[in-house]
Amino acid sequence: MSKNYDRHLRMDEATALRLKEKSDECGLSEQEYMRRLISQSTYQLDRESLQKILRNISGMGNNVNQIAKKANTTIEVTSEDLRIIDGFRAELYEMRKEIVKLLKELSR
Repeated sequence: MSKNYDRHLRMDEATALRLKEKSDECGLSEQEYMRRLISQSTYQLDRESLQKILRNISGMGNNVNQIAKKANTTIEVTSEDLRIIDGFRAELYEMRKEIVKLLKELSR
């Protein structure tokens, strides 16, 4: 699409810095970021891929739970082992929450 129109925008320093940060986060130029904001397409995420990742994370969480249960019933494990497993479980839960949040934002 041809870009025939030139617009100038004035903003304070804090807004300019925020624009730079947000555009950098998306890997876009400031101009492209603003164009996508206007057209509501700032996210370049594939919803299907995110859902697949979410399923994989859920499966990994289930595996960690099964390992923890088995470790607690049949094998002698240390409290440090259980702490590490709990850490993995917590990380997976946080990752899952972030992906669910992204999916909700994409649905808007």
